[in-house]
Amino acid sequence: MIGNTSAFFKAKHVRAFACVRYTVLMRTVNRKPGRTQDPALTDRLLTLALNRIAHAGLERLNLDRLAREAGTSKQAIYRRYASKSDLGRAAVEAALNALAIPAPDRSNAARDVFRLLTAYRQTVFLAPIGRAALHLSLDPAGGAAKHRIDQDLAFRLRQILIATPFERHMDTRIRLFTSSLWQETVDRMTKPAQPGADLEDDLDADLEDVIHLVLGLGPKLA
Repeated sequence: MIGNTSAFFKAKHVRAFACVRYTVLMRTVNRKPGRTQDPALTDRLLTLALNRIAHAGLERLNLDRLAREAGTSKQAIYRRYASKSDLGRAAVEAALNALAIPAPDRSNAARDVFRLLTAYRQTVFLAPIGRAALHLSLDPAGGAAKHRIDQDLAFRLRQILIATPFERHMDTRIRLFTSSLWQETVDRMTKPAQPGADLEDDLDADLEDVIHLVLGLGPKLA
């Protein structure tokens, strides 16, 4: 009797397991696919958000207005990003990923650093990416955007400085270069340009001074 009872419960257990497995499989087969996201719409949202945050800051970013300008709804934004901070970080990340930064030629480390910092100054730090990242850094959840820029620049600087006479104290040199560019960004955001001043030439000269000071060089770059 005990043996028959054991066999009965075992058979019942197998049938129950098969029923559950069948139900799960049917739910998986019948599950409706989620709504696909339009990449073109995502790009529009990220570009608009980046420029809005760069111009006026995260707090003044109006998602209803952003949705209208992008030709979508506020709900479409929240399907992609949980908060304005998430949207801002994604906008900075997308802009960084789209950058075309020249590779170092490895013939002259100082010249490679100058070219790299000039490219970053023009396309990141003094562009909407850098200004948006600074605004985002004021938000507790948005500081990762600025850190992402720092990491990206540090990686490229290491590629230039490694295996050169400037490899010693490399991390300190990288921090000094990065701080100099961020300070330049803050100055441009807070101080109006002087009328008639050739700002780009002045910035190039200042950047050369920074490079020579940080690398401990003698004569300036030719």
